[in-house]
Amino acid sequence: MSIIAALQSWLEQYPGMQIQPLADVLTDLTKPIPSSYALAPAGNSVTQTYITGKRTYTNNYVFYARESILDEADRVENHDFLEGFTEWIEERAENEDFPELSGGYAVDSIGVSNLLLFDVDENGIGTYQVQIQTKITKWRTT
Repeated sequence: MSIIAALQSWLEQYPGMQIQPLADVLTDLTKPIPSSYALAPAGNSVTQTYITGKRTYTNNYVFYARESILDEADRVENHDFLEGFTEWIEERAENEDFPELSGGYAVDSIGVSNLLLFDVDENGIGTYQVQIQTKITKWRTT
């Protein structure tokens, strides 16, 4: 399983998504209707290389949530959902309950930042974004 697929499966475990009609976390793009979620890679880099061959990476992702924003109650509900989502990720990180990766990779840390309304379409559907950063170690597999 790829790193992004493992992270998507991990994020789908958030209990608040279970009450949403479409709880799958898609890749890169949301569906055009609410509620829809997606995870998109937003850059990565090698942050450290060891003489043993082990490498540490920083991988950045953007989680998108497409939701109705027509009235105040919708917007409040959306922020409640996303704040709960953020807190859930932070709690799991504190408990070192990370996504399980294959291929010699392991998540060392995960964090979130920048919860915001990113875009609004002509139908009153908004796209929110939450930035997620992971630190991942790749163990030499020779």
